[in-house]
Amino acid sequence: MPAETVGVEIRQLMLTGKLVRGEIGLVTQDFTPALCMGVRGRCQAGALVREVRPGSPAANAGIQPGDVLRMVEGRTVRGASDVRRLVGSLPLQSKPSFQIDRASRRIEAFPVVSDAPVAEPAAPRTVHIARGPLADVEMAKSPNGPGARVVAVAEGSVAAHAGLQPDDVIVALDQQPVTDVGQLLAFLVKEHARALVTVVRNGHRLFVAADVQTQ
Repeated sequence: MPAETVGVEIRQLMLTGKLVRGEIGLVTQDFTPALCMGVRGRCQAGALVREVRPGSPAANAGIQPGDVLRMVEGRTVRGASDVRRLVGSLPLQSKPSFQIDRASRRIEAFPVVSDAPVAEPAAPRTVHIARGPLADVEMAKSPNGPGARVVAVAEGSVAAHAGLQPDDVIVALDQQPVTDVGQLLAFLVKEHARALVTVVRNGHRLFVAADVQTQ
């Protein structure tokens, strides 16, 4: 643990008698080579935002899933562990600067660091996907809101290699919202060699990159 972080924690213990880690209500993930292809060249140092909890400081500051965090308070973010460490060491109720890449724009957000736990999102007829990066996947309407639920993933399929799992709910394809299975099928009518798939798994949002060419 960096000396600066240790110093912050020691001061906090002396002042309050307890250790409280700051949070802003987002979850990030590291880039993989496949995800780098999916975000089209935005793959320098950074962490990919996979989930922003509703009503959290991050949501109120305008941070969105799919954003790429580059810096926190002037410190470079190289991966998800940097985000946890940097946010956890910030003073509570401070409004640090977050430098973010969104599509082709660089933007700045100022979430309020909190110690309060943020409530997480609450965690039929099937359709067989016959083509593209989601071939050999059985889909159904999601019972808990917008999206298409994965019922089964064939062994050895592109989707299986990408990490798609039964009960995942696909909520976006190439960052275009998916409201139901019909809309997902409409997206897949186009020739798709690869896709950046946004899924909700056990109440958490994450990204999966499926690439027909790598099978």
